[in-house]
Amino acid sequence: MKKFVVIIFSLLIPVLFTACSIFRATPDVNDINLESLHPMLKLSESEASKVYSQQLDSAMNHPKKADYEALRMAFTRTSDYQPYSDNEHLSKIKSLLDDEEYTVASEVVKTVYHKLFHVPIFHFYAYVAWKETGNSKMAQIHSLYYNQLIKSILQSGDGTSAASAYIIINVSEEYRVIEYLDMKMQSQKLITKNGHYFDLMDVKDSTGNKSSVYFNIDIPFSELQ
Repeated sequence: MKKFVVIIFSLLIPVLFTACSIFRATPDVNDINLESLHPMLKLSESEASKVYSQQLDSAMNHPKKADYEALRMAFTRTSDYQPYSDNEHLSKIKSLLDDEEYTVASEVVKTVYHKLFHVPIFHFYAYVAWKETGNSKMAQIHSLYYNQLIKSILQSGDGTSAASAYIIINVSEEYRVIEYLDMKMQSQKLITKNGHYFDLMDVKDSTGNKSSVYFNIDIPFSELQ
């Protein structure tokens, strides 16, 4: 009996050691160094709110000249940033579009510009609403906003490794990027490396070629603390 216990214990040692190693290797959310990701993340809430408003005005008046990356990053420093909370306005707009209530949806779009301008999917919904109501000019503007926001994510890296991961502020941005790159997700997993958190997506392109795309999720993940 004693020999049996010793054998079982000896078999458990590698398992326990591995588990402990994984536990030690997982960084604490509180230890994430966000300031190293982008200068905007060093701002106070009041400073960030000011920058967000400035970039929002710039985007609305000069759509092709605004700094959409600064706009997105500044928003994460404001009190309105809640990356893991379902946005009631987005849900309402989508529901209206599903019910083909395009005119009502376009009216809702106009009332939530300030809070949702940084969200790519918001502009996709707005594009559909305006297109279906026959306002091609507004539809084109929102299409431009959508593309500019996606490009601001793509310029943060190339997604081929943890070191060059795309920096996102909301998990929904990952799916918009995958769609924009004309890829389809096959699987997804959370990984950590050098004190940072990543979503690693295995994808397949339109020709069937497989690859992996890295997304740095430090910013939304830090909100879990």
